[in-house]
Amino acid sequence: MTLDELVRSTLREMAQDSGPPSGDLAGRVIAARARRRNRTVLGAALAATAVVATAIVVPAVTVDGERHREAGIPSTQDVVAHPDQTPPRELIAAGRTAVAAWYTTKRSMEGIDQVERRTWHLFNTTTGRYEKTSWSWVAVAPGMRTAAVLEGELPTRRIGVVDMATGKVTRWIETEAPIAGLAWSPDGGTLVATAYSADPDRRFGEPERPQRDPSARHCRTGFILVDVASGRAGPLREAPQLLPRRGEAWPTALIPYPGRDDFRFSHDGSLIRHESPVLEKGSVEPGHHWYTREGTRTQGPEIERNLGWSEAGLSPDGRLAVGGADADGTPRGLRIDDSVTGEKVGSVPDLILLAWADNRRIFAWSCDPEECTGRSDDRSRLVLLEVGSDKTVPLSGYQRWLSADISRWNPLFATR
Repeated sequence: MTLDELVRSTLREMAQDSGPPSGDLAGRVIAARARRRNRTVLGAALAATAVVATAIVVPAVTVDGERHREAGIPSTQDVVAHPDQTPPRELIAAGRTAVAAWYTTKRSMEGIDQVERRTWHLFNTTTGRYEKTSWSWVAVAPGMRTAAVLEGELPTRRIGVVDMATGKVTRWIETEAPIAGLAWSPDGGTLVATAYSADPDRRFGEPERPQRDPSARHCRTGFILVDVASGRAGPLREAPQLLPRRGEAWPTALIPYPGRDDFRFSHDGSLIRHESPVLEKGSVEPGHHWYTREGTRTQGPEIERNLGWSEAGLSPDGRLAVGGADADGTPRGLRIDDSVTGEKVGSVPDLILLAWADNRRIFAWSCDPEECTGRSDDRSRLVLLEVGSDKTVPLSGYQRWLSADISRWNPLFATR
């Protein structure tokens, strides 16, 4: 029996007993195999089996006299909801995905500049609660055991690696260029750090024209790949923000790509991408721009060429993509398309889709039916939707979505 066959057999047997492994398990097995090429097949298979066992056996932790399961590991509870909490204090999850952290945003004036600052609450896998942090940026790895953070004024030149069971930094990683955004690869082994020459969340005023509203700057310089296990940060791959071509008449509010324009990984982790609008035949359309890990512009994967504006993107199996507005469905609906052909296979009745829970269900912001007029989403809550179904499962309490108040929260998702 080959190594792959042995690992697959082991996974099937253990899944039958204990449920599915965590979302980053495949990447861990692949990484483990690469590190053990000089060992025997038996030794590598036993190591992979140990990883599986670690991911499935869920320890109980006693906190203040109560026992908690480590939330970074899948449990038998498919949906964990707190419709009485907003912002949430305890875990919200569904399927393979959980709210790993959330943040609130506050804008303030600093002299003639307007600055946007995030306050982050990171999930603690020991206490089972979201805890306020001092970090200025947070990204959570698949499996919800590790977070990558930035501190202080952005951009900065070092990344902190945080243990989510303790909330403590276990390692600092220096970068050669200042960075202000982080995103994990699907296998949880690599970070893409977006480099900026200035704070992308600051809008700069003009001393000679103090009455003019502050405006963002095109300040992205490129990206840096970081191998988290070794703590090595690669060189800066230059990829500055693209400006409109001469003669293009862009709507003022959508001139690309002011301020924050972060990079993330493609669905399979092989490429780096960012999302910015493009001008197509006089209209503004979703734009997805692709780079190799070495920084060369390239074509995107076939399954990701039909993505719309939604943050949710592709389903975990890569077969479904969130498309544009569903003209044939509900007034407030989005198409769900075949990721390769672009043909509609279903729809969901909300316009703000956030992340896939599994291959059929998706997280969304949904407005209160009594206040939802189609013109305003002023009162919304986090819900779980299913493709092709009108069923809605409330996950959080309502909040004033359009409010600029600091209490409005925004979820960050990760596989659990």
